Amino acid sequence: HIGSVGAFEDAHYDGAAASLTQSLQNGALHQDGKPAYYIYRQTYNGPDGRERSRTGFFGAVRLEDPRAGGAIRPHERTLKGPKEDRLKLMAATHANVSPIFALFQDSTGVVAQLFSRVQSAPPASTFTDDKGIRHTYWIVSDPADTQHITAALQNQNLYIADGHHRYETALGFSTQSKDPGATHILMYLVDIADPGLAVFPIHRVATLTDAQQHSLLQRVDSLFLRSPLGGSTQIEDALEKATHPCLAVSGKIFGGSYLLQPRSHALLDFFKTKEVPAALAALDVTALHTGLLDDFGISYGTGLSFIHSTQEALAVAQKDPSTVAFLLPRPSVHQMIDVVTAGLTMPQKSTFFYPKPATGI
Repeated sequence: HIGSVGAFEDAHYDGAAASLTQSLQNGALHQDGKPAYYIYRQTYNGPDGRERSRTGFFGAVRLEDPRAGGAIRPHERTLKGPKEDRLKLMAATHANVSPIFALFQDSTGVVAQLFSRVQSAPPASTFTDDKGIRHTYWIVSDPADTQHITAALQNQNLYIADGHHRYETALGFSTQSKDPGATHILMYLVDIADPGLAVFPIHRVATLTDAQQHSLLQRVDSLFLRSPLGGSTQIEDALEKATHPCLAVSGKIFGGSYLLQPRSHALLDFFKTKEVPAALAALDVTALHTGLLDDFGISYGTGLSFIHSTQEALAVAQKDPSTVAFLLPRPSVHQMIDVVTAGLTMPQKSTFFYPKPATGI
């Protein structure tokens, strides 16, 4: 896999470049003869077991720096390590080997109408991968159609769903590279209103010191009301139905699993002392990080890890009496947009847009 994460060794990136060159030479990859957009549909079963079909399109998008008022907006903070890896990969390959996943608003319906018409014809290709995800794409190369798509997205904000590290890397690379293609990046763009667009939570698991356990228990009971819960299914149902912000915890220090909901005005008053903006105060992930974790030094790299599966998070917590699982509800795309519109970012790993677009299509 050309874009696989490496170990920061030069041989890895040289091998990625060689693999890309070989794929171009043997015809596994080839460049189309004229400009086109590529409508791309993924039919998949989400982590919740529901089947969905999500449709977007691939295109080249001009890089813009959000810090300078650019229209491409991130929603999450990033980590240093992945950006170093992606920069070395981009420098070696001079290619976007994996697309940025971003959202747009098709307020006029022009893009949806064009998608519907194009998808009535046979696709250019369709296949099912080893995860059971069906990938189908159509080529849109008629100049009138490509101009309609371009015009529909002109002057729009694009919201990065996945690929924050790669986007920041591309911005940095564009200032260093003389390659004319470095001013643009490959994106997979999906309408916010697409019925197959789904975002899932990323849970946290933390191993705590005795002092952290004591402080955490006190903070939980000062800010939240506890409601006892059972297994993973009951936890997920409770999180889906509860008023937000909320979360669940599970671990031997709590004596089981509990739904946490704010105690009267306690959480809101606490946020005011921390000067938390309203858009962030509405988030479940803020209740977790600002409310429970940050003050006690519980963070990524110091005992905190990320897990997608509720069952896996519970299993890890049950193995060690000093470990706690923090379980979050599904985040809202519209809350994400509210945060970005306010010029803010969410904590790292706040959203899980599934599935990722495939590479190499």
